[in-house]
Amino acid sequence: MKFSRTKWIIISICAITVMILPILFYIKNFQNFDVSKSPADWGVLGDYFGGILNPIISLLTLIVTIIIAINISNIENRNHNESVHNPIKPFFIIKKLDFFSADVSKFELSIGNNFYTYDPPNRPATLYENYKHPFFLQFENKGLGLATELQVTFKIDLTKLKSCLEFENSELKVTASDLIYRGDRKCMIVSLQHARLKSSSVIFESETEAIGVIDKGEESKIYLPSMLIRMFEIHNYVNNLKPFQDFPIFSLEFVYKNIYGKLLKSTFKVGLLTVEDKTNYSVYTIINQQLNN
Repeated sequence: MKFSRTKWIIISICAITVMILPILFYIKNFQNFDVSKSPADWGVLGDYFGGILNPIISLLTLIVTIIIAINISNIENRNHNESVHNPIKPFFIIKKLDFFSADVSKFELSIGNNFYTYDPPNRPATLYENYKHPFFLQFENKGLGLATELQVTFKIDLTKLKSCLEFENSELKVTASDLIYRGDRKCMIVSLQHARLKSSSVIFESETEAIGVIDKGEESKIYLPSMLIRMFEIHNYVNNLKPFQDFPIFSLEFVYKNIYGKLLKSTFKVGLLTVEDKTNYSVYTIINQQLNN
């Protein structure tokens, strides 16, 4: 039971009202009488207020005492839980690494052929090789406890994404629809028209990937949604044709349980930034910031 400042104010007003009412009733009933000079009459008045207000004050004191005791108990329980759970709490980090676009120079148009790896490309990619390399982020459980039922949710601002993708010249046209819903999921449709490629892609505002169990000290991978990487690929191509604009920051939310079954959450902001362009490929880096939860 947690009482906010507003609730305490309401309780105080009610208590004051209850104590003032007997005074108002007394004044209303005896306002036509002169003020008595008899000590006996004043004694009767004292008995009246004492008999009515003392039980009310006692009851209010009991209620306030109970509320304070409950709040103290809740604080002690919370501190106890934290002292039990924190030493074995999982703690995730996302690795800050450079990554590279594949050398797809012989395909001319990189959109649809490009892919991204953590190894600098030393040869041109082969046809359809992009299908073999889904891109992933590397993360590690640096905490002292096991994480179970781990799920990771990606979320991106579609309005910002639309702004950085839309482009048109004689070679290429990229358009993005207004935000729409498919079921209860927000999304938009990105259309691309080029002499060698025409396509439409649906990009959702959020997607969730189930990971499972991650032990302490264990490293693992989070595969980025394919359409998110597709948008990153289009963005990188468009950036060569218009003033540079960074790909929008997106968020990753880790939801998991510790070994006691307590539900925990960690949220990161993640950015994929261009470092430099080489002759046939580009170098990028992953940045991230963990938010307070």
